[in-house]
Amino acid sequence: MYQQLDPRRGPWSRDERLFLIFLAVLAVGFLTADIALSFSVAKLRVVVFLVSWVPLLIARECIRRLIVGRAERMIFGMGRPLISGRIEWRPLLWSSVARPMNPQRAHRSAIAGLIIYPIVMALSLWQLPAGDYFAWSEDWTRSIWQALTAAAFLQLGIALIPHRVWSKDAPIPSDGWVIWFGTTHVNEK
Repeated sequence: MYQQLDPRRGPWSRDERLFLIFLAVLAVGFLTADIALSFSVAKLRVVVFLVSWVPLLIARECIRRLIVGRAERMIFGMGRPLISGRIEWRPLLWSSVARPMNPQRAHRSAIAGLIIYPIVMALSLWQLPAGDYFAWSEDWTRSIWQALTAAAFLQLGIALIPHRVWSKDAPIPSDGWVIWFGTTHVNEK
């Protein structure tokens, strides 16, 4: 018989975690083998893009905490929780959301969460020669800065998509939700 799965059900079972770890190790193994067999600067861009993704999310939340203060709950990723607590990690790390302690600071929290991306993009564009931002090159430093800029630009776009992430007690709106719909819909279930 078909069993409908609740998207807010509890943390992952041991077998589900092991399968997720197996898939992650397999993907990293294939990426490593491909790079080791035929290295090129283009492949370096992919590695820098993937490796810089999570540190950019963490930097975003650190800046948010510096400007707004403590968050009631932070969630990194989408899907069912892998690690639960005040800071929650989920398997699909494409975004992060935070609920500030003071709901009146939701707009400030949304703006603070978006500050990291223009900073990274400005640093990247400062390092790259004018007019050659997207030019194909075999220069390592240019490739690293281009990959970092691409990761920051994509994360900024994802952060501006209005969506909500379900936590234990109520949904937490993304920065895009708060900016587009305001604080009147923040705690709406």
